[in-house]
Amino acid sequence: MSEGKSTTCRAPGARGRMAMRGMIWAAAGLSAVALCAAAAYRFGRAAMADSPGPAVGEAAPVAGRFDPAALLGRWQRPDGGYVIEVSRVLPEGRLEAKYFNPRPIRVSRAEVRQWDQVSGFYLELQDRGYPGSTYNLAYRPGQDCLAGWYYQAAIQETFEVMFKRVGAAPAAGVKRAVN
Repeated sequence: MSEGKSTTCRAPGARGRMAMRGMIWAAAGLSAVALCAAAAYRFGRAAMADSPGPAVGEAAPVAGRFDPAALLGRWQRPDGGYVIEVSRVLPEGRLEAKYFNPRPIRVSRAEVRQWDQVSGFYLELQDRGYPGSTYNLAYRPGQDCLAGWYYQAAIQETFEVMFKRVGAAPAAGVKRAVN
């Protein structure tokens, strides 16, 4: 064995340190993704509960100062041709809504909801390929967008999603049903 060479482990050089940092960041990122996925799964499952009243973790119908008319309009996901059209606010927090991917998919339930002071809506789909799939979407007035979770029941996975309004927001109170 020549002098100056060692058989013991050495600290990695600059390239090795950068690769090590990359692996650490990748592991941290994967951990964060796994944690978010677990939270999304739990949130999506809690929101799917069908009970007479809201269960713990499930949203209750909105009461207070939020105007559900803010939800009226056409909303599109930037990651594809998925579109939600909310045309009317009905009594008791129900919504008249349509869903397209790009063909029409039957909406079985659409309701205004509130989660921890955040308002939005719940949308349930019942169609071929969408047996009980749901959206739980919070309205973000500052960005005029909807953000939340999509539970794809056919594959039992939950995805974080966002919808942007297509066109101008309708005037407050437009197409609002009368009791």
